[in-house]
Order: sequence, then C-alpha cells, then structure tokens
Amino acid sequence: MITSEDQVVYAGTESGGTMKDGYFAAWSGKTIQFIADNVGPSLAQRPNIVLIHAGTNDMNSSNTVSTEGNDPVAAAQRLGLLIDRVIESCPDATVLVAMIIGTWDPAQANRTHQFDALVPGVVKQRRDAGMRVLAVDFTSFPNKLLRDGVHPTNKGYQVFGDYWYDFVTQIPVEWIQQPVGNDPDRW
Repeated sequence: MITSEDQVVYAGTESGGTMKDGYFAAWSGKTIQFIADNVGPSLAQRPNIVLIHAGTNDMNSSNTVSTEGNDPVAAAQRLGLLIDRVIESCPDATVLVAMIIGTWDPAQANRTHQFDALVPGVVKQRRDAGMRVLAVDFTSFPNKLLRDGVHPTNKGYQVFGDYWYDFVTQIPVEWIQQPVGNDPDRW
C-alpha cells in the first residue's frame, strides 16, 4: 500500500475484485515460501505500508497445499524470513503482520492457533532490532464469515478490510514515511 497525502494507492502485481485500484501481492492456495519467492516485483514498487496475512495454506492438512509441511514452528520461521525480505526490499516501510484468521477444519484450526501464538515473537525479534513491524490480531475474525471454511465471504472481506483499516490507523504516525516508489500508472 502506498499512501500519498490522503490518497491510498495499492501496490502489487496481482489484481482482482471490483475496486478501481484492486492491486495486491497475494496468491490463492499458496504458502509463505511461495509468497517470499514471488513478492519481489510487488516490493519493487516500494510501498510504505505492507500488510502480511500469510500462513493459512502452510497450516493446511493436505501436503499438496502445505507444500513445505504444516509444522507451525517451521512456518513461523518462514514467516520471519518473508518479513526480512520485505524489510530488506522496503526499509522505509512499516510492516503489519497478521495473526491469521481461523478455519473450519479442526486439525488445521489447531495448527493455526499454534502458529498465531508464535507470530508476536517473530515480530518482536524484528521490532527489537529497530524495524517498523507490528503484529496484528485477526484471531477474533468470525468463522461464520468464511464461505468455504478458509476464505471470507464478500461480507467477510469487508470485515477483513475493516480489521486492516483499524490496524493501519494504530501505526505510530512517525513510522509512516513518504512513499519512495512512484504511483503505478494503471488508469
């Protein structure tokens, strides 16, 4: 996300939905490692705020989805490396890292709970090193707003966006730097 004055410009190489500026860096059904391996072009846009909600697929019970395994500790380590990649590419950015939403699958929900418990520590290591990174808590997101046990409904995505908005407004104002990247010319 790139904010310039009062305007929000979304960064990313992927697009979808009905928003005029519906760009993002996210891939359905992919893991933290996939995101880390593919986020480079989006980070090259140099957003000044980066929102990370990653790990759902890493906690999946199917090894065809959780391709690096579904161990919460290993996934938290991969999340730390993803955060490091973001910070290295966008050292002036503030990074918000989510304790992710739940799922309907009981085994996956248990692993997700374990993973979420590790996220604040992963973030704290970077924050203690002087990085502008915060853990944000999506664990109260209502599972009844999931359409398939994993992904939010349309209403769920509105609530999801409300969570992000609330978290962004809590960023210490001195952490938000002027955008470095140019606003993408997409219209």
